Amino acid sequence: RLKPPKKKLGRAAIELGFAELTPWVIDRYLRHVDYTDITWQTTTHNLKLRNWAWDNDNFQTNQFGHPYHGSFYFSTLRTNGYNFWQSIAGAFIGSYLWETFAEDQAPAPNDFVNTSFGGVILGETTYRLSNLIVNNHSRGVKHQLTEVAGLLVNPVNGINRLLDGKWGRVRHGRQITDPVVMESDSSKISAVFDIGTRKFNENIGGAFKGHIGWYARANFLYGTPFERFKDPFSNITIMAEMGRDDSSMLNMVSVYGSLTGWQLKTKATNKQLLTLSANYDYIHNVAFFYGAQSVNLNLYSEHGLKRRVKFNTLFGAGPVILAALPD
Repeated sequence: RLKPPKKKLGRAAIELGFAELTPWVIDRYLRHVDYTDITWQTTTHNLKLRNWAWDNDNFQTNQFGHPYHGSFYFSTLRTNGYNFWQSIAGAFIGSYLWETFAEDQAPAPNDFVNTSFGGVILGETTYRLSNLIVNNHSRGVKHQLTEVAGLLVNPVNGINRLLDGKWGRVRHGRQITDPVVMESDSSKISAVFDIGTRKFNENIGGAFKGHIGWYARANFLYGTPFERFKDPFSNITIMAEMGRDDSSMLNMVSVYGSLTGWQLKTKATNKQLLTLSANYDYIHNVAFFYGAQSVNLNLYSEHGLKRRVKFNTLFGAGPVILAALPD
């Protein structure tokens, strides 16, 4: 039986500081971005809650850049022995510190929500995927490549694997990793990948006009709804798309992560489960831009028609915490 991971608050705090300072130093001394001109006056101004104001950063920065940055804050606690619920504090603390001390602009409520709540969703998702990649039986060069892949998915987790001496080590045919993640790795994993070319046209009419470009799409399912549904993010659905159009290389990222669930009905041919989920959506293509973070209450049902024939239904509704359009 694996022992609970040791909590390393000191290292987590240092890494949170690096997660704050690294992008600030890059923006300040390499990119020379004006918002990094901070002073004691700007900090005093930002500490006053009445001075908070909505910002007008571009859509991609607000709806994808900030949540991705927030995932690093979350991961500083998550990869240092803290569980999912405890690690949420890292995302919110990191977001507040950045908004208050790292910019000369007034703190923005949309940035705070995007970085904190979005950071939790992307942080836990990348943490689990990173551990899933390195939790295998491979050895030698192949195993080192999985470690590098895990580092790219969640850099904080990869760095801490190096610091803890876990990088490349295998014990009893398994990686040394978070016991919660090791248990969840027994769940079903499935993925569907599409790659090809497509034609798109931003003008009405002229069906034979337009542009032809490549695209790639991935649908990834982690876990199943009816297994360990009380554990947060034991069931994750990820949809991602990249491709050529006139706006952005990254066209879509959509993440569904279950928070907890309640069994309603269990029969051999009919199962029903009520789940609470955290959701992140980012759509940026030639047709429209849309970004949102929400919490849903979902009714998931599995119906069996014959011995090996099943179909699933999912109905969900809930509040949108923050949504944005580039208007």
